[in-house]
Amino acid sequence: FGMFAFQMLFSAPITIIIAVVLLVLEIGGAAIAGFFTMLFLFGSLGKIMGKMGAIEQLKMAQTDKRVKLTNEVLAGVNIIKFYTWEDPFMAQINAYRDAELAQLRRKAKYQVGMYGMMTGAPLVVILVCFVVYAWTGGVLTVVKVFTTLMLLDILRQPMMMLPMVIVNTVLVKVAIGRFQDFLSKDEVEPQVCLCLGLSLSLPLSRSHTPLSVAALSAAL
Repeated sequence: FGMFAFQMLFSAPITIIIAVVLLVLEIGGAAIAGFFTMLFLFGSLGKIMGKMGAIEQLKMAQTDKRVKLTNEVLAGVNIIKFYTWEDPFMAQINAYRDAELAQLRRKAKYQVGMYGMMTGAPLVVILVCFVVYAWTGGVLTVVKVFTTLMLLDILRQPMMMLPMVIVNTVLVKVAIGRFQDFLSKDEVEPQVCLCLGLSLSLPLSRSHTPLSVAALSAAL
């Protein structure tokens, strides 16, 4: 993905510019109308991708909560079984998972809209170019039509691939940001606590709550 994305980010704009210039030479002002239609579609795709990036961050936040609580449950499974806390912890884990799935559904809806727009964008641009060219008095000859279609087909691949590359770049940026936040946190002093997977020499009476306060409060 890295080399392909790097190549596409630089080659796609150049391809689009050259194709648009050739279209202007071929059909005149109608190419400008098609170009502005393309800009509008790209702007809409940009908004959709921004929404998808925000949803991805919300989803990963819920994933972090679910994984953290799951690790604490696995580390203290003996104590949880002793105090019969299975149901509260399971309910909390399921709540985090439901919130995570809700964000995934939202992301899927935006993806459907994005792919639909990517598929229909070339057809819309072709329609706008031909309609504007005919409306301004141009004559659609066979040579002009096929030349225009060829140039618009050249535009099709960068128009379809560039948004996908941008989306994946946004996801990579979110992942790198999460790693940076994690690695930039302060060091944690070693603590003898069950939530970190270490043993406790506490009496197992039902008046004690040996799990971490955060995990217990979240579960109850």
